[in-house]
Amino acid sequence: MVNVITVIASFLGVCPSVGQLIMDSLTLSDDALARLRSHWEEGPTDDASFEPKLTVTSMRQKDGLCDASVAQFAGYFDARPKKSYFFWFFESRHDPENDPTVMWLTGGPGCSSQLALLGENGPCSVNKAGTGTIPNEYSWNNRSNVFWVDQPPGTGFSKGQYDYDEDGVAEDMYWFLVHLFNKHPEYNRKFYITGESYAGM
Repeated sequence: MVNVITVIASFLGVCPSVGQLIMDSLTLSDDALARLRSHWEEGPTDDASFEPKLTVTSMRQKDGLCDASVAQFAGYFDARPKKSYFFWFFESRHDPENDPTVMWLTGGPGCSSQLALLGENGPCSVNKAGTGTIPNEYSWNNRSNVFWVDQPPGTGFSKGQYDYDEDGVAEDMYWFLVHLFNKHPEYNRKFYITGESYAGM
């Protein structure tokens, strides 16, 4: 697995020494998943009357923004009363109905995943003049459905109350995935979480 990670990191121009986390949902043991579910089964507990929700604020079907060849959507996951995570999703260019789903988390902590979307592994880059975008032929959405998430809150377009440890962010990401796959079951298939730098934590 380390060799695959090094190859992927080198291919992207990312230093191979940065922490990479590629986690297939199947690699977690049933026991570990059961412990996570039992710990978080009641949902976020900051406010008993609050119901987490996933809000798609922009739904674009193959328009000119970034990648005109695929469906895309962006929005917020309201994890807690004062905490909202921004995400941007692009379908696979190859076979969106069968290709895997990937969640990209840029590290830092505190670096926006939109930097990766618009300058590393996303479907487009900003042009030199800064007036538009150009396609990225090496985008990860060539062979997977990918969503880029700004985390923790206060990073990129995500907003609200800060987290001070990995546990709070991990719990929010768990509920983000639960709500995402409930709202979009068509992407609930072979699934990977990946990132760079501190995302490996």
